[in-house]
Amino acid sequence: MKIEMLEFSSTKEIVEYAASWNIALVGSGEDDRSKASIQYAGDHCDAVVTISYDPDEMQILAGDDIYQCYQIPELIKGLTAKQILLDATTLGVPELGLLLKHLYSNKKVKASILYVEPGSYGQTDTNSGINSREFNLSSELKGYKGIPSLTDALDIETPNSVVFFLGFEGYRLQLALEELNIIPHECSLVFGVPSFRSGWEMNAFDNNIKSINDNDLDGRVFYCGADNPAAVLYQLQSIRSSLGDDHKMTVVPIGSKPHSIGALCFCASDKKTSVLYDHPVKAKNRSGSVGSYHLYKIV
Repeated sequence: MKIEMLEFSSTKEIVEYAASWNIALVGSGEDDRSKASIQYAGDHCDAVVTISYDPDEMQILAGDDIYQCYQIPELIKGLTAKQILLDATTLGVPELGLLLKHLYSNKKVKASILYVEPGSYGQTDTNSGINSREFNLSSELKGYKGIPSLTDALDIETPNSVVFFLGFEGYRLQLALEELNIIPHECSLVFGVPSFRSGWEMNAFDNNIKSINDNDLDGRVFYCGADNPAAVLYQLQSIRSSLGDDHKMTVVPIGSKPHSIGALCFCASDKKTSVLYDHPVKAKNRSGSVGSYHLYKIV
């Protein structure tokens, strides 16, 4: 799998470059960039379907229809589309992972992914000073629950390299280390460097450093551009090539959405790689204004 990456400063530039799609699959969101991406999908796709994953029932809601995770091929077939746009700005990791897995094996459908960067991130009301690194991104975590067809159980008896993609919310890494059967010396960490904005990488470093030090996780640290899923794909391929044939790999995409896209694309093409995710509930006003528009074409 390869990812062609394009960056635009406005939707007008995308229109000048790209043709419309048959259908767009979108999630939900109330911040500026979510509204912008959903608006673009509505204006430039023949139809729009809202997709959401229920981590409690472990099923997908597409419009008014309910699908079990193993039924995603039926969902895609029912769309009767040759060109599909996935709005990664509003779709979550479970939705993207399930869709990409089955789109990868469906050679009749071409997929593109739209992602809109935030202009800024919302900070907590109690700590909003100029040097604050506390952000209001998630209102709660459902916890690390499996996603059918994407997740394998962590078994300490089976060699398993766990790759964390880290963002601003350091407690998500700590929760994984506390709750899951993870062997620290088999972990790798990936940070978004360069970040969307100069200096933002320090938010991720500072907010994760205690968990990294407390668990001796500083041995395998990698850097991929926060907006660069192709670099993630290459890095995971490199890690995979260093492992034995009987070695499993697990990705934990809790950093930037482009990092998640790259990790999920790799999972779609590698049967020995699975996904762990903690299912955060988005906070209101988690970001403000709109940054660059990214179009990722899966080729």
